[in-house]
Amino acid sequence: MACPECEATYTTREYLAIHFSENHAPESEVQLHRFETAFEFQNWLRTREEDTCSSWTVRNSRNNGGVITTYRSCKHERSYDSEAKELLVGPSKKLTGSNLCPSFLKKKEFTATGTIEVVGYFDHFGHDKYPGHLVMTPAQKELCEKYGNRGICIDDTHNATKYVRKLTTVLILNGQDRGIPVGND
Repeated sequence: MACPECEATYTTREYLAIHFSENHAPESEVQLHRFETAFEFQNWLRTREEDTCSSWTVRNSRNNGGVITTYRSCKHERSYDSEAKELLVGPSKKLTGSNLCPSFLKKKEFTATGTIEVVGYFDHFGHDKYPGHLVMTPAQKELCEKYGNRGICIDDTHNATKYVRKLTTVLILNGQDRGIPVGND
């Protein structure tokens, strides 16, 4: 793995992040945490993602006889060119081109005890930090421009299921004062 700033190479993303924090982003650090339950980990992760505008893609996962290790990388890493004739949901969120974003999260879950160890780096490179991506179709944008002055409502889920994924929906009032969804994240 090559550093996006100086082209130094490393064998793991963790070593790349250590190099990046020592040489290019001294205000950042690789973090180590231990959690007694999955619930503690999920709450911590949700807070860290919101505080650092981080969003992850699971790269791979493996079970090594009682230790489940999951590797996550920044979902904005690399680039993607759609072959679709018409984009209905906007451009790709992959924004770093051929460069790597050093942001990562490695989780080790010990199945015998239920404890979780985490190593993570939350500083990003090659893209802006986005607090969220609102997904809107062209028709929804048109409705928002037409009726947005009548009122806007934002609805956000809060631990509605056992999954960490949050859903935020934006509604506007149409001409009959009925809520119409015009975007979600």
